[in-house]
Amino acid sequence: MTIKAIFFDAAGTLMKPSRSVGESYAAFAAKYGIDVAPAALSERFRICFDQAPRLAFPGASEEQLATLERDWWKSLVAQVFEPWSPLEQFDDFFAELFAYFANPRAWDLYP
Repeated sequence: MTIKAIFFDAAGTLMKPSRSVGESYAAFAAKYGIDVAPAALSERFRICFDQAPRLAFPGASEEQLATLERDWWKSLVAQVFEPWSPLEQFDDFFAELFAYFANPRAWDLYP
């Protein structure tokens, strides 16, 4: 058998968020006037993430992939915050949150 490729699920396998998702979401939400406990956001994220459709886009072109993935995350974050809606300036909030998680400083490698 010849191995042609090896795939790793980076988050949770090779790296983890520097702080919990709930802590990050709460910090950014506070900047936009929403005061939510990080633990509540972590639990809501887990529930919404588990119920979300797969983050996979078979047949999508490379040009489409970045937009599809961003839209998938935007929909997920909107669902996470539904109990605390409306979040004013959601588009600005999401853009800032998405950029944060794209930054290497938001992640720690496992030993």
